[in-house]
Amino acid sequence: MPHTKLLALPPGLSVASPSSTSVASLHVHAPDDPMRARIESYIRQRYQQRFGASVHEWLPTLVSVQRDGEIMAAAGYRGAADPLFLERYLAAPIEKYLLDEGAPVARGRIVEAGQFAAIRPGAGRLLVPLLARHLHQQGFEWAVSTLTRELHQRFMRMGLAHQPLCAATADHLSEQERADWGTYYAHGPQVFAGRLHAILARFPEHAA
Repeated sequence: MPHTKLLALPPGLSVASPSSTSVASLHVHAPDDPMRARIESYIRQRYQQRFGASVHEWLPTLVSVQRDGEIMAAAGYRGAADPLFLERYLAAPIEKYLLDEGAPVARGRIVEAGQFAAIRPGAGRLLVPLLARHLHQQGFEWAVSTLTRELHQRFMRMGLAHQPLCAATADHLSEQERADWGTYYAHGPQVFAGRLHAILARFPEHAA
């Protein structure tokens, strides 16, 4: 039977209110998860509000940060064993851009994270280390993402440095896809890459 996988938030980062003992946890939603439709609706609403975008396609695995059943933030990911959405922006396969001791990184060690959505203030700061730890536990070493200018600035404020790979432009989309994305491409999205262990180093309480 499909189920939602739960990952508890370590003691170092809690979002419990003074009057509550509950803490946030990361939920992992496979395509057949009963809560999947609710998470998709949450992400879809955020993209509609922010960019006037209509999201129709989903990353294979979605995650959410929840407390007491409330969705605080969500995102998705896809391993590079399959073609990545963001590779349409690149002039070569993603592994050609990432080097480990001078050699291209194996695709099995790369993951694309995206469809970030957070309506509650501060929820993104909870999502990032929890997602990074989960991805690292799955055996991934590099995360690649398409980030708008605003989202990248939020990552920078968390002390996260990412390697820019290229600009993400609507030139690589079909006419229908451009319409679906609304004003997203007016927000200066770029493709970035970062090592998961470097992200976790900024949040040592999540490194275990």
